[in-house]
Amino acid sequence: GRWAAAYAAGLLTKRDAMGISYYRGCVTNLARGETGQSGAMLAASIPFATAVGFCSEPQFNGCITVAASNSPSSVTLSGDKDAISEMKEYLAAKQIQARALQVDTAYHSHHMHACAEPYLRRLKELGVTVQTQSADQQCRWYSSVRQNTDILDNPLGAELEGQYWIDNLTQPVLFSQAVSSAVECNAAGFTVAIEVGPHGTLRGPVNQTLKQSASNSSSMAYTACLSRGSDAESTS
Repeated sequence: GRWAAAYAAGLLTKRDAMGISYYRGCVTNLARGETGQSGAMLAASIPFATAVGFCSEPQFNGCITVAASNSPSSVTLSGDKDAISEMKEYLAAKQIQARALQVDTAYHSHHMHACAEPYLRRLKELGVTVQTQSADQQCRWYSSVRQNTDILDNPLGAELEGQYWIDNLTQPVLFSQAVSSAVECNAAGFTVAIEVGPHGTLRGPVNQTLKQSASNSSSMAYTACLSRGSDAESTS
């Protein structure tokens, strides 16, 4: 979705957006812990700041990180498989809901550091060229990597040729913060949110974020262009 957003905003060509996504998939098989540990991920019903605090505990420090801020009360944790299992038990003891994700790669954690250099090399070979938005093109893109950043007002320039996508690979996904920024900066004209994807997976996190946004946009309509088990012609 991040590459699609950059393409929709007119900052990447279709070729470059597809290439950035493709090469990311090519290098993630290199992901591993510092001593070769397997990776895992865990969804937990806690705020971002609380999760950061838990990950800083001695038994987890350096082994687990916050991979994503999904909503004001939901995060995804990522890191060494054994540490993730221990974190699940740790949260259960505190009566905090947590669910292991069905993945074997610790995305957005220190496991991705092994992928960074090969990924950047591939992107340089791809020759990504940042496009200039035309005067009549006002599609706004709110970054889930750079907090509170509207890419239209704060252009990343050459970063989009490589470094931004490395950061996107290794750093947390600030999804709820990006949604909040989009809503609060466009409160008057933002009346409906459309999820572009195979299913409305993010409906819950988005609605939670809207309810707690400064503009209190809980009444905003939310829909997805596709719905699992439904004919695409009827949903889109």
